[in-house]
Amino acid sequence: MEEPTRDECERLYAATMQFKEMAPWRWMANNDLFAVENPGDGEVGYCSIMGNGGMEYGLAVFLGAEGIASYRRLAMEEVDTESREALASLRSLSVTFVDREYVDKRVREVGRTLGLRFRGVNGWPLFRSLRPGYVPWYLEQEEVLFLDIALRLAVRVAGEVREDRIQLSHGAQAGLLLTFSSRNGEWVQEWRKPPMTRKEPEAMAPADQARLGRLMQGKEAPQGRWELDLSLMPIPVGSKRERPYYPILLMAVDQAGIIVATQTLEPWASATQRQEALLQALENAPGLPAEIRVSSQEVRRLVEPMAKALGISTRVSRLPRLTAIREDLF
Repeated sequence: MEEPTRDECERLYAATMQFKEMAPWRWMANNDLFAVENPGDGEVGYCSIMGNGGMEYGLAVFLGAEGIASYRRLAMEEVDTESREALASLRSLSVTFVDREYVDKRVREVGRTLGLRFRGVNGWPLFRSLRPGYVPWYLEQEEVLFLDIALRLAVRVAGEVREDRIQLSHGAQAGLLLTFSSRNGEWVQEWRKPPMTRKEPEAMAPADQARLGRLMQGKEAPQGRWELDLSLMPIPVGSKRERPYYPILLMAVDQAGIIVATQTLEPWASATQRQEALLQALENAPGLPAEIRVSSQEVRRLVEPMAKALGISTRVSRLPRLTAIREDLF
């Protein structure tokens, strides 16, 4: 990690307290988006002022096409906003205002070093960087610089909205967002269309037919049923000098509630690597199932090519036995 300098931290805290004092959530909603182009790398951050619902106050900046796609999933309630999986799928920077009990020693130490004091309900600013698969973490230098810019522009935008000089809904019908970019040292605003692309399914290597053939010969005829899933473990992994991540747990449970396969993977494991883990689970199991039930179409897409070759049916459904065992384990 590239650590921010003291001056950069001071600027960020100054922008944060100006934003908090203004309290723009009193007249702006979470879906009043505007965008800022990062002068450092050209990536666009999509900014949402939080607090209109009275639960969480602050600013979230969703980064790039991946970030705006995750924002849309949250806005459309396609994911459970309280789930670990939803949090670990986001790519964003944020500052929220929280009570002291939610701020760790490292954050409090920065405040003391800068000579800052925060008191009262929601008195402490909490800065976080979110990246898919990783634990929410502290800001790196470039993230501090960009969030500082976003906060200062948020104050500007909120002031103009309050004075009715701009309407963020103006370009909504055409799918446009008010976007700021730096040109010759000045911030220029224009209406731009954010990317609408959805993440395409990752390509997978074709199944190893010879290996599957050997697997069929070495097992009895498929029978019974498995429940199988891949899910994030709530156990951060990583050294003290690295941003920790959440491993993925592959688990299969038979219809008697006995665990027949487990394996951990890194969250960035490719589709081919995940398929390899599934194939190893089938190879190491005492027998093959006649049916594999999975939690989602995404997992089914990984399982189905091998399952079909082995004469195993697949089905998306609830996984009561696996869910109970996993919850006990976690």
